[in-house]
Amino acid sequence: MPVAELHPSVGELAAFTLGSLDEESQASIEAHVAACPSCQERAAVAPNDTLLELLRSVHARPAALKDTVTMAVNEMLAPVRARRAEYARDLGYVRRVLRDGNGRAEAVAAATLDEVRAAMGMRY
Repeated sequence: MPVAELHPSVGELAAFTLGSLDEESQASIEAHVAACPSCQERAAVAPNDTLLELLRSVHARPAALKDTVTMAVNEMLAPVRARRAEYARDLGYVRRVLRDGNGRAEAVAAATLDEVRAAMGMRY
């Protein structure tokens, strides 16, 4: 039997390190890797899942994960904060938007109540 057939493929080793194989394959490759220094080395450098890689990289410095998440959230919220600042500079506009929205909501609510009253026979 050729040597290549005795060792798991790179893809199999990657799936093994991520724990994404079925139980039988996972157990078989685990037993092989435990006894094969060559495959231990190959498994150690197998491609990782990006999230898993990030979590492993911050294991030594837990604050790094918090910093990474904080930066991502702040980056995502930057346009929302900028728009909020624009609105804060023109409170008259905000009041008009709220007044107009309130008027539209009252009209929808009145129509809905009319339908409910009709359905329940509560027309007085």
